[in-house]
Amino acid sequence: MERATDRVSGTESLLRRSAACLACLLAGLSLENGISAQLGFQPYINARFGYRIDYPADFIPQGEADNSDGQVFIGKDGAELRAWGGYNVFQATPASALQEELRRSRSSDAGLPTKLPVGISL
Repeated sequence: MERATDRVSGTESLLRRSAACLACLLAGLSLENGISAQLGFQPYINARFGYRIDYPADFIPQGEADNSDGQVFIGKDGAELRAWGGYNVFQATPASALQEELRRSRSSDAGLPTKLPVGISL
């Protein structure tokens, strides 16, 4: 039988892993072309919002969104990486945006976040 403390520790673990993945993704934003390719990544450059990410080379790009704000990449195992930009009308920082998403995911019916969006807002 699952106890409430097990659920909380599981949630904390998931949040830590999600934050670590976000940090790795953000670190990948600054890789240069040569290093990026050697590490098994490909660049994606968004002209509309002027950002670049390096995505895993084995992920398949699904094509730029109709409004040119980003793109979805799908891994062989079905994992999705979504990159998009938007206007930062609320002046959110990366930390405050992550905290807001975690707060929203905690209040959802499912209880545990299954996806954490990562976007670049200008």
